Amino acid sequence: MFSMQAGHIQLDLETLPPILRRAGLVTRRTLSEEEFLRAVWQNFDFTHIGFERVEDLFTQAIEWR
Repeated sequence: MFSMQAGHIQLDLETLPPILRRAGLVTRRTLSEEEFLRAVWQNFDFTHIGFERVEDLFTQAIEWR
């Protein structure tokens, strides 16, 4: 059944590479955790929620905007 309800997909090591390839972005079939984080950081904008650098994803003290 078709639905207009908003949905989501989980982005993880298994689902992100095929999504990037379908978008025309070159990536390997399997990514390490570091490569995954770099790919997510490179392709999505986190600055509007307070993450200025990829390293900020690992800090406990986040100042939300």
